[in-house]
Amino acid sequence: MTGGTDFYINIKEILTARKYTIPIGGSCDRTGGRQMFGLIFVCHGSADFRMNTGMSYTLHTGDVAWISSASAYRVEVCEDFVHYTVNFTVHENEDALWGNLLNSPMTVLSSKNSTAYEAAFASLCRVWKEKRFGFQMEAVAKLYPLLRDFVEEALILGMDPTSYRAVLPAKEYIDCHFREPISLSELAELCSLSVTHFRRLFHRVFQLTPMEYRDRVRLLHAKDYLLGNSCALCEVAERCGFEDVNYFSRFFKKHTGISPSQFRQRTL
Repeated sequence: MTGGTDFYINIKEILTARKYTIPIGGSCDRTGGRQMFGLIFVCHGSADFRMNTGMSYTLHTGDVAWISSASAYRVEVCEDFVHYTVNFTVHENEDALWGNLLNSPMTVLSSKNSTAYEAAFASLCRVWKEKRFGFQMEAVAKLYPLLRDFVEEALILGMDPTSYRAVLPAKEYIDCHFREPISLSELAELCSLSVTHFRRLFHRVFQLTPMEYRDRVRLLHAKDYLLGNSCALCEVAERCGFEDVNYFSRFFKKHTGISPSQFRQRTL
């Protein structure tokens, strides 16, 4: 994924989750702003979302759309617009991937997985409608995988698809073999590319060099092993591909600002 190996959106509260119909010739005025984030699935029909900025987005049957809380717009429909909407707020987050999505007024996907999306939206909205004990917690739990799938598809869509497919074998190899010695020439060979061309394409897709990406993967696993609290520091280093525990400690502190021991103590 662009900018790293993972992302995180910290959902604060779901405000509403339901199925709406805007009838033919109808409209919805949000020109005063939303003040909340939204995720939409279009069951049937189409609608134009005309932003105050002058931009316009058209949603059709099967589309999934993300709407920023800062968006201000008016919806106009030419046929009955039947759609699921989930409105929610989030805690502030400094994740770069999340920031890119945050700054976009609207992101629309015409996904091949529309059937799965519709089922997921229906399930979430059913939980919200029935309002059984713990429904808010259950609804948030159902929203997370929806957001994960949407963000993953949106990020890949924003990449150069040809470049992404070209370097994907190297990414998948790093994900599985991060603890082993890996050279650029090996990765380039997996992709049938020259080292120079491979390095350029990989950076274009992920905004990281192949070795920076490997380091991100190692760091994620190192944190996981440290949280387990059952491995000695030298064992954590070895499991993450570091032969020298002192070098591992310096690497960890460089990327997190604290030592592995301090990280473990803070999370006990």
